[in-house]
Amino acid sequence: MRTDKQKNNNNSGKEITKKKNLRKNKRSTANIFIVVLLVIIVSLSGISLLLASKHGKEKLVDFGVLPTEIKTATIGVMGDLLLHPQVQDGSKLGDDIYDFTPMFKYIKPYMDELDYGVINFEGTLSTKAWGYSGYPLFRYPENVIDSTLISGFNMMLTANNHIGDGKPRGFQNTLNLFENKGADYIGSRKDTTGKQYLVKDINGIKVGMSNWTYGVIAANGRVSVNGIPVTTKDEMLVNVFDYQKLPEFYEKQKELIAAMKEEGAEVIVYYMHWGNEYKIVNNNYQTQMAQELSNMGVEVIVGGHPHVLEPIEYLTSADGTNNTIIIYSLGNAVSNQRINYMDKKTGHTEDGVLFKFEITKNGDDKAYVSGASYIPTWVNLKTVSGKRLYEIVPLDYEKGWENYFTTQAEIQAANKSYERSQAILEPGYKTLVFKNDL
Repeated sequence: MRTDKQKNNNNSGKEITKKKNLRKNKRSTANIFIVVLLVIIVSLSGISLLLASKHGKEKLVDFGVLPTEIKTATIGVMGDLLLHPQVQDGSKLGDDIYDFTPMFKYIKPYMDELDYGVINFEGTLSTKAWGYSGYPLFRYPENVIDSTLISGFNMMLTANNHIGDGKPRGFQNTLNLFENKGADYIGSRKDTTGKQYLVKDINGIKVGMSNWTYGVIAANGRVSVNGIPVTTKDEMLVNVFDYQKLPEFYEKQKELIAAMKEEGAEVIVYYMHWGNEYKIVNNNYQTQMAQELSNMGVEVIVGGHPHVLEPIEYLTSADGTNNTIIIYSLGNAVSNQRINYMDKKTGHTEDGVLFKFEITKNGDDKAYVSGASYIPTWVNLKTVSGKRLYEIVPLDYEKGWENYFTTQAEIQAANKSYERSQAILEPGYKTLVFKNDL
């Protein structure tokens, strides 16, 4: 039996214990609050703490805010790979043995610096039995693709006015060889189940790309380039637009752009085979089509076909939400269109350019075109051991190009090429604006 004293003592003990527990809980709560506060302070201020490593030495560990991951992808594009018979013969080593690698010797180091290289493959791949040829039907030895890949080009543009030169057999052979040798290609497809675009992951950035050429789409649905059919019974195998049916072209591009974005494309790039041959200015069709593509959200447009350079321009969409960088024509990467062979002896058909653009993505932000640049190129023709050697020479002003040549005449011709190219490209290039400049 408990006495009142015991009861009072017990009550007192309970009160003391209750107060101790209350103080303990308050201390715990305070401690938790202090710990949380310290974590927040450390996280926000980036205070570095010294921790002991497994070797017993102090190690500086930064508990600051983690940096945002920045991804970049640099894409470089060159113009027409146009292998006239003289170019093919100059690359011949023996019976059905060709090596086109020497013509890429000087441009290869620049291609190797890129994340992705693109070139307009103007022609088809053939065999000795089928025959090789140049103008008007361009049919090449198949190992030109090996030399092109080795030299840093990853993707072949096939929507051009010479993709049908090998007829159906050569067309299919070309696309099959691209696939077998690991080359990407757009602009054509082997059958109607193929896509008319490519979404390519380049350094973690998904780039949507499509390639189109001018041609004729007849009322009966027959599609042709240079008068050569490029259709099956139901649908075209080469991406062809008709200047007289541009509304239909625009509607199709809206569908394709939506499809590319559905596949995750963050930046849209179009490669267009258009314009007037040997004209160093874009025509009204090119101007109109470029603006329409910009209105649809295309960020970069790269053109070809005229065999000469055409201007660079900066476009803004009609609603002001999209900016587009465009070069209307890249000129020739390589050809035998020498100044002395042409009706207009201006030299522009010997000129080309390596056009580069950079895409950047900061963390989860939308990817954007963060820069562009160009290096003019000139096709030098020399004779080595009694054979023609065609060389794509980068006219890099900062590094100079005298060491690529053996004669003063070559240096003078290269300087003239540089001046021609600068006159066409530099005015528009100076107008380009990028996100970092805004």
